[in-house]
Amino acid sequence: MKPLNKQMMILAAIALGLVFSGTANAKMFEKEEGQPNKDKRDQVIQQLNLTPQQEAQINQLQRLNRQKAKELFRKLNEKRRELADELDKARSNPIKIRVLIAALKDIQGRLIEKRVEDVLKMKEILTPEQYQKFSETLKNMHKRNFELKRRQP
Repeated sequence: MKPLNKQMMILAAIALGLVFSGTANAKMFEKEEGQPNKDKRDQVIQQLNLTPQQEAQINQLQRLNRQKAKELFRKLNEKRRELADELDKARSNPIKIRVLIAALKDIQGRLIEKRVEDVLKMKEILTPEQYQKFSETLKNMHKRNFELKRRQP
């Protein structure tokens, strides 16, 4: 196999992995639009015994987070589609693929930064005890969700 073809195959494999790696996150976000997870989120928040001020701050934070995340996920999905389209072509452009991969990495990096910022903001709003309970509850929820997804065919 020629080196260029080998590189192209490796790039295609990496790109496909990137395209499909975030599908679950994107689908979870799309579900957020109708907010079917709102009940779960409300349950977690109720368990924390928040003050009215804390509750208002968290509600505002969640509203802002949804707006920012929605735009980032829109861009992420757009770049994934562009990458999939480029990979579907008979003669894919390796340079364009690299540019799209870089754009995907950038958006995913911004999503990670946003998540970390959100955690830090929650720590500012909640007491240390409330945050610990909040964190443990979310970890347990994620663990249960992961286990349920693994059981699905």
